[in-house]
Amino acid sequence: MQPPHKCLLLFLLLAHLTLVAQPQLKPIALLEVYTSQGCSSCPAAENTLNSLFADSSFKSGEVLLVSFHVDYWNENGWVDPFSKATYSERQRRYKAFLQSDGVYTPQFIINGTSGFSGANAPRLLRELKAAKQHAFPGNLLVDQLRYDGNKLVFHYKSSDTTSAVLNAALVHQSDTTLVLAGENAGRTMYSWNTVRAFINFKAKPTGGNAFVLLAAPIDKEKHKLIVWLQDPTSANVKDAVQVDLP
Repeated sequence: MQPPHKCLLLFLLLAHLTLVAQPQLKPIALLEVYTSQGCSSCPAAENTLNSLFADSSFKSGEVLLVSFHVDYWNENGWVDPFSKATYSERQRRYKAFLQSDGVYTPQFIINGTSGFSGANAPRLLRELKAAKQHAFPGNLLVDQLRYDGNKLVFHYKSSDTTSAVLNAALVHQSDTTLVLAGENAGRTMYSWNTVRAFINFKAKPTGGNAFVLLAAPIDKEKHKLIVWLQDPTSANVKDAVQVDLP
């Protein structure tokens, strides 16, 4: 009979091997949120996302959420600290793909091809549940993350990068802001997976290195890097992955 401490060591080793052998959950959808702290309609998206988080049919990591804060509400008395003109421009470029008349907030865009009001919780849940039938292939590999001064460098590779655009968003998992002026004056606003840095470019067929700029030192445990491949002719998201920071 083996001594108890040896049995415990063997058990821990076997448990570790079991954990390593388990496949990672494949994401089923990339959900882009276009919002602003200066828009009185945008808290409706918070409630809609709460319904998503509370739905037990979705597992953690299945839906990759990125919240882009637009800047076209900034002249109404409150400047959203997370807003950027490039995020507004990204939303405008979706108009042609989605055949919409204009831009608005809050807006959800699922996998680059379905756009609708951020207040429409039934449609969000319905479309995401349908996306479960067509999970991403899981061919996109993002690894070798390292810091180089104010850069977060990473390596990407996929078997399906032909004519694809690679998008990379550094997101902060949760933000709470007391808005002091504008349409939401006095209201506490919440944002999940707020985009803090973003790049996109034509992916190389063989993969390669890329980086996002870090504006300031970050809490690595509260940030994630979300990377996705997108068809430039249809905006369809072909694959996506979320990785922890080193």
